[in-house]
Order: sequence, then structure tokens, then C-alpha cells
Amino acid sequence: MSEKFTKLLQKIDSVEKFVNGRVKPGSPLIEVRDNLRRLTQILQTGKLRVNLVSRFPVQRIAMENFINHYPNLLSSYQFKTIPFPQTLEKTQTIQLAQLILQP
Repeated sequence: MSEKFTKLLQKIDSVEKFVNGRVKPGSPLIEVRDNLRRLTQILQTGKLRVNLVSRFPVQRIAMENFINHYPNLLSSYQFKTIPFPQTLEKTQTIQLAQLILQP
């Protein structure tokens, strides 16, 4: 990990400890603390996470095959395939995904 990345993790950890000291049952800070904890866990892997979302299984499979053929992608990114939400509006879907496969 780079020095800047390590410093970022340290800053997030210190904010998490600050928030954790002020959390009381029923406090809205519980969600903030939990989000900080998840963020720290994700960043500690040293990889950026990319969610693959597609309504079309053929495209999803093709993209997964493409990714699996390039080990340097797998070493730099953490890919996760999630189903396309049928009930969400378009704006909500875009907020959930970093990469949306379309025909």
C-alpha cells in the first residue's frame, strides 16, 4: 500500500474511534460508525471494489470471462456480480453500481 493510502486508513480509523466513543443506543451515529467500519475493511484489502450489474446474463458472463483472462485486473480490483434490481428507479440503480452493462 502507498503511504497516502496508509494515512487515509489511519484517518478513517481515528474518526471511527471518535464516533465509537460517542455512540449510545438508538443514536444515529451507530449507522455512521458501522459505515466507517465497513469502509475500513474494504480499504484494507488494498483493492477497489467494482460491482457488475446487468439485466442480461450473457453480457454478465462475457464480462466475467473477460476479467478472468486478465490477472492484473484481479490483482487491482475486487469484482462482485450483483443482480439487477427490478424494483428500483434508474437513479437509485446508478447509485448502487460502479459499472452497469448494457447492450
